Amino acid sequence: MEKVWTKCRPTQENMRTVLADQLRKATPNQHSIDEKARWIAAIISQEVDVNWKTCRNWLNGDHLPHIKYLPALAALLGAELIFRLVFGDDT
Repeated sequence: MEKVWTKCRPTQENMRTVLADQLRKATPNQHSIDEKARWIAAIISQEVDVNWKTCRNWLNGDHLPHIKYLPALAALLGAELIFRLVFGDDT
């Protein structure tokens, strides 16, 4: 029997794409990926240390952030987006 929650849960690839798109929208004044990553790292590092290269991986859609970064990302992008990424669109 398939569990109901697995049907509405987004895929890892979808979550990486949505996060990358939202991070790009949050950084309209920075033009290159490296500029965007450095800006995001500077903002998030006010809460928890993060390397700009880690942020670049998020922008490129290579990785999803560790849970320790979610509060800082929620402050930057909005908590609703983070909840959608974690729990799916139907929550």
